[in-house]
Amino acid sequence: MLLSKIVNYIKGYITIIIKGVFPERFVNLCVRRGIGLWNAKKIDKSTIQAQMDIRDFHKVHKFHKNSRCRVHIIGKFGLPFIINKYKRRKAFLAGIVIFVLLIALLSRFVWIIQITGNEKIKSEEIIKYANKVGIRFGMLTSTVDVQEARRQMMTNNENLSFVTVNISGCTVSVDIREREVKREHFDKAVVSNLVAKKSGVIESTLVRSGNSVVKKGDVVLEGQLLVSGAENMATKGIKYSHSDGEIMAKVWYDETVNLPYSVKQKQYTGNEKSKNRLVIFNKFINLFIKNKILFEKYDKLSYTKYIQLGNGRFLPFGVEVNEYKEYTEKTVKLNEKEAKAYLTEKYDKLCKGSKIINKSFNKQGSKLTVTYECIEDIAKEEEVNDRGKAS
Repeated sequence: MLLSKIVNYIKGYITIIIKGVFPERFVNLCVRRGIGLWNAKKIDKSTIQAQMDIRDFHKVHKFHKNSRCRVHIIGKFGLPFIINKYKRRKAFLAGIVIFVLLIALLSRFVWIIQITGNEKIKSEEIIKYANKVGIRFGMLTSTVDVQEARRQMMTNNENLSFVTVNISGCTVSVDIREREVKREHFDKAVVSNLVAKKSGVIESTLVRSGNSVVKKGDVVLEGQLLVSGAENMATKGIKYSHSDGEIMAKVWYDETVNLPYSVKQKQYTGNEKSKNRLVIFNKFINLFIKNKILFEKYDKLSYTKYIQLGNGRFLPFGVEVNEYKEYTEKTVKLNEKEAKAYLTEKYDKLCKGSKIINKSFNKQGSKLTVTYECIEDIAKEEEVNDRGKAS
C-alpha cells in the first residue's frame, strides 16, 4: 500500500470528476481498456470522483460520447507537477541540491560529543580527555578509532573504571563509570602513617606496606594510629616507609531529633526565566542581553536541542536552553513517618559506598533516634616528618 502510494507520487496522478448520464459506464470502459482508477467514490447519482495516472488521462477522451459524460481535473499531485512548477527557477533548484549535498557532507563529521554516566567528574573534563585521544569536534567520523580511544582514556585517567565509545551519525557517545576513590594518597616517596579518620571497631586489615598496630576486634578512636610507617629492623635499625592498606571497621552514625521534626524544604514560586543561546559549530551566540539573574535562590536546568535528520544524525546547529526556577525555603514540620523517611534518605546518601549492616529507629516520648551501623575503610594517610613524628 505504501509502496504504491510512493510510486504514484513519483509518476504523478490527478483527481478527476466524472459527471454525466452514465458515469458507471465510463468507469467500466476504463477498466476494460486497462486504465487504472482508484479511490473512486460516488458523489451523487450522476457524479463519481476518482484518481488516475496523469499519463492515462489523454486516453479517456474517446469514452465521453459512449458514456455521455464529461471529465474534469480538480487536483494534480506528484513529483512531475512540482518539477514543472519550479523548472524555471534554476537558482531555487540549485539551492535545494546544494542544501542536500551540504547536509550529506556535514553528517559525516563529529559535531556532538555526548557524555553520560559522570557524577563527580565534569563533562568538560571528559571532553578534554576525549580530545587528547583523538576525538574532536569537526573530525570525520570514519577516522575515529573507537577501541583505541577507549583504551587510552582508561589508561590515562585513573579516575575512570569503565569507558565505552559509540558513534551514531554525527554524535560520539562516551559512557563512563567513575572509579570510587576511597581516600587521597600522598606520593609513595613520602613517609606516612595510616590513622583512623573516625572511631570504630576493627573488622579486617589489609596492609600492603607499613607495620600494622591494630587487629580485628580492637576499638579505635578518631586520630589513633593504625599502620605505622616506622619498622624496627633488627640489623638496620628503624626503617621509614610509605604506609598503604585498607582498615575496615564497624562504625556508627546516629542522630536524635524532636518530633514534630522541623526541616527546610524548597517551595517553588512559579517565577521562571530562560536564557537561550544559539549553537553553531560548537560556538555560542547569546539570545539575551542581560546575563544577571535577579532571583535570590533558584534551580538551573540546562539542555541543548540540535536539529535532527533522523537515524542519530544531527546538524551542528541548535539551541542551548537554560531555565532558572525561583524558590524559597520554608520550614515544615514532619510527623514520625515523614521524619523516618527524611532521615533514611539523608543517611543512605551519607553511607553511600559503605556496607550498611543495620539501620534502626528508636522513639522515646517526643524524641526519635536513628542509628546506622556500617562497615567502611577508616584509614587516613598522615605524613611523617624527618624525625619520625606525624606532621
